[in-house]
Amino acid sequence: MLFNTILGVTTIMNNRTKSMATNAILAAVYVAVSLFLAPFSFGAIQLRVAEMLNATYMCKPKWLIGVAIGVFITNLFSPFGMIDVFFGTANTIISGVVAIMLARKVKSLKWRLVINSIVCAVGIVVIAIELAITGLPFWESYATLFVGELLSMTIGSFIFYLVISKSSFMQRALEIDPANL
Repeated sequence: MLFNTILGVTTIMNNRTKSMATNAILAAVYVAVSLFLAPFSFGAIQLRVAEMLNATYMCKPKWLIGVAIGVFITNLFSPFGMIDVFFGTANTIISGVVAIMLARKVKSLKWRLVINSIVCAVGIVVIAIELAITGLPFWESYATLFVGELLSMTIGSFIFYLVISKSSFMQRALEIDPANL
């Protein structure tokens, strides 16, 4: 009995540790990719390649934490300053939660990714509001951000799906059930 209790606690701690480590890796990759491609990652016209990591939380909602932390840290380097940290992180969390809620009964990862791409592209309105506050025109900003986000999310989701469907290692790492691909 004592052994099972200890073993059970160990398993819980290992799962918690694994989740924390995976979220940390997601955040680090998001930051590294965004900063490496910084000229394309900020502003009214942007194609943030790291947005493909948004697909991870459509597999397991807990991965939204890592993506949101990655956005937060990345936006600390934004030319727009702290306003981008606030609006960017809020946008990621709001869009992520909405996409997760809308897709919660959808089994197919393909369709979950389609839902997420649409929600994230529409949700980019939060960033357009941020840019309008800084003096840029709202509708022009929203139009270019929408196209950039839709491209990032669609292409990124396609690449993500191809990698995930072929890699049992990635399926295990992100806790994806192959039956739902």
